[in-house]
Amino acid sequence: MDRLRAPVGVTRLTLSRIPEFEPPAEYPAMPTRTWRLRLMPEQLTLDFDVEPVELCLPEDRRAVAALMPYLLEGLAGRRPLEHLDRFTAPPARTRLRQLAQGWRRLPFIPVAYRVHTCRIGSGVIEASCTLRWGDNRFRVMTLRLHRDGDSWTCAELHLL
Repeated sequence: MDRLRAPVGVTRLTLSRIPEFEPPAEYPAMPTRTWRLRLMPEQLTLDFDVEPVELCLPEDRRAVAALMPYLLEGLAGRRPLEHLDRFTAPPARTRLRQLAQGWRRLPFIPVAYRVHTCRIGSGVIEASCTLRWGDNRFRVMTLRLHRDGDSWTCAELHLL
């Protein structure tokens, strides 16, 4: 073993043990935090007739999937928006024109990547569609469809 050498000028070197450390018997109390409850404003409540319906039917998804290419081609500038008049209600038509107004013709056609549907009443579907917007971007379109006889009409749409 190596011998311990004292620094120059020191004649004697003393080693002492480090005292054992034990935590205090009682830990100090953590500072208390005051939580405040923020109340939300009252929500708008609408009265609906309660009727049992299945939440998602395969035909609902097919209806949305059949309509999406027309809407996306219209938004991309590949299809005149007048072609969509028979599939869309006036509020949705206005919204489509607003969305397409500021855009140039897109170099691609957006593709419906995923479609989720929820039946909220008899003859009414709400859907959200994840859109592949070019190579590596995604957007979401939400739709509300109403049954009009044998076909579906897009009553509202929003592009997020």
